[in-house]
Amino acid sequence: MRDLQIIPFDYSLLVQAGELLAMRHIRDRTAHPLLPSSFEEASLAEKALAAYCYRPNTRGVAAVHGSSLLGYLIGELVISPVWGRSAWIRPPGYALAPGQDIELLRHLYAALAEQWVHMGVFFHFAQVAAGDVPVVDAFFRLSFGLEQVHALADLDRLDLSAAEQPVGVTIRRSEIDDRETLADMSQIIWQHYAQAPVWGIHLPEEELEHRLEYASLVADPEAIVWLAFYRGEPAGMQCYFPVEYAADHMYAPPDCIELAVGCTKAGYRGLGIGQALTRRGLAHARESGYHRCLVDWRSTSPYSSFWTEQGFQPILYRLVRRVDNRIAWGK
Repeated sequence: MRDLQIIPFDYSLLVQAGELLAMRHIRDRTAHPLLPSSFEEASLAEKALAAYCYRPNTRGVAAVHGSSLLGYLIGELVISPVWGRSAWIRPPGYALAPGQDIELLRHLYAALAEQWVHMGVFFHFAQVAAGDVPVVDAFFRLSFGLEQVHALADLDRLDLSAAEQPVGVTIRRSEIDDRETLADMSQIIWQHYAQAPVWGIHLPEEELEHRLEYASLVADPEAIVWLAFYRGEPAGMQCYFPVEYAADHMYAPPDCIELAVGCTKAGYRGLGIGQALTRRGLAHARESGYHRCLVDWRSTSPYSSFWTEQGFQPILYRLVRRVDNRIAWGK
């Protein structure tokens, strides 16, 4: 379209952008009905987008034709010890008008990411609906790759009837005396992710804080922690939390709990401990009134298929692109 313009996104576009976001969410729910239905309403989609836009250091671009909004892309700049200077496109941060060529999304990214690179931001992330194949493909063709999977389980449809416990395995809720046991388990996930083929970074200066966080779970009134023992020895754990809702949290439905930590010690894998922990944890969640459970994992992990085997359906992908930072001087 010859008269199409790509301009900075501003708040005068929120109403139209909310309408586009609501229509996108309707399409997303066609592929994944477990997603919350509320954001199909344009007013609530607009509130989600407004909450996202009001985060610190967000900026975006919009494609317009006259007074009509054809699409938008908004990202949040984040500075953290792990990712350094990074930019994140969150779930409310993108939408195209019906009938628009997917190439428009790629042009929007080019306009927005040029600003990021100019500011020395070379890690670019996009959290996109897993069922939106054209959008995922568009980001893949922009040199993004899949890094993290967010998934939901429908607890009302899972068979969580009591199964025979693996021989030698016992499972129970954590107690106040389990503080050191939990602290010792804080290293299971990062040690696994630091190895091939994940190579996820773990900063040694954070290790003490990591141990303290795990140890403190025994006193957290919202944490539901399950411990597995094999012949009396600690072998694995799972920790659940009620989902913390926010106006721009578009992928967790009501009555949802999150499986925040799930791990089995390396020497005890293959004994059915993870499956037994998951069945116990999800059954308890359903008995407590929850209908959905959220979990996420690194896609590169050799054990990533475990979660889909337990009934979790991918609903959101975290994609990442790492721009060669030599572009700052090697033009």
